[in-house]
Amino acid sequence: MAEYKSALQAYKRASRKATTEGNAPTEPSHPACDRCIVNDTTLEGLVPILQQNVRGVLLARDELVGWIGSFDKYSSKGNASADVAHWLSIYNAESIIVDRKTGDKTTLFVPDASVSVCGGIQPGILNRVLSSEHRENGLAARLLLTYPPRQPKQWRDDEIPQRLEEQWADLVTELFAFQHDDSTDGRPKAALVRLSDDARGLFRDYVNTTGQEQAGLTGDLSAAWSKLEESAARLALVIHCIRQAAGEPVDPWTCDADSMTSGITLASWFKDETQRVYRLLTESQDNRDLRQVAEWIQQHGGTVRARDLVSGRRDIESTEQADDLLQQLVENHFGSWRTVGSTERGGRPTREFSLFAVIAD
Repeated sequence: MAEYKSALQAYKRASRKATTEGNAPTEPSHPACDRCIVNDTTLEGLVPILQQNVRGVLLARDELVGWIGSFDKYSSKGNASADVAHWLSIYNAESIIVDRKTGDKTTLFVPDASVSVCGGIQPGILNRVLSSEHRENGLAARLLLTYPPRQPKQWRDDEIPQRLEEQWADLVTELFAFQHDDSTDGRPKAALVRLSDDARGLFRDYVNTTGQEQAGLTGDLSAAWSKLEESAARLALVIHCIRQAAGEPVDPWTCDADSMTSGITLASWFKDETQRVYRLLTESQDNRDLRQVAEWIQQHGGTVRARDLVSGRRDIESTEQADDLLQQLVENHFGSWRTVGSTERGGRPTREFSLFAVIAD
């Protein structure tokens, strides 16, 4: 920027001199700041960065509620702003135009707006901020959702080996070194990677299977399946580029069957996660309370007695309350009772609750 300001001053002096002598100078170009990661969620802040970084950026937020909340920042109450429509276009790296009331440039244009979004959000907050309008316009269907089973925190002394950190840094560096194609007008354009015949066959079968599954779905899940159909190819391309950057002997311009198999495996996993998350978003408060108890039981081996709940959870005060809660889990098909025989000391037979394996998974 210092060099640019100095060159700009020289340009202005030369321009004044050129009015009498005729040789017009060349105006210096404003320096671009290379960016990979951003956290500004508003399009007014994001578009200028995209204009300088044609490869696109990653929007990384610890809390995605700020990203979703920014959609209505400049709109009247109850009406989603035009930002949502722009983000729907960004999903396919399409062109966007943003009009501003202030600034040097009131109209900002990005020919290939490419932004990946990554972050976390609590299920309850997601259910509140992801309104029916966001579900109907397709925003929700464009999100790859995952909700890993909760695990108890434990102290760990393990550290990532230096060798792995170096390999990761090398991989990212190699990925960033990939180059785009140049179009006839000099504007960068995406390089084209084709599918091998085997990869195309695998993807065709996956698309047909997904279509059959979608035929039996309705509402939000049906919309999500329409995007998960193409997710396998998107993820396969990611895997293909990673394999190439890692030095595997792959054809740079052909995505093979191995990469497509990995993409389909990931997309199928996201199908399961999507179903699970959507169930969480539509469950009642009573079912949510039961599910959270079931998750606690899962973390503690899958089998408990009433007294275990009393001693292990502060929200359960008596064995009667615990016994009633476990009975509700049985009635809602989370698990079943099983009888435990008497001990060697002659104790009375009792019963314990066992979580179903399908729930435990």
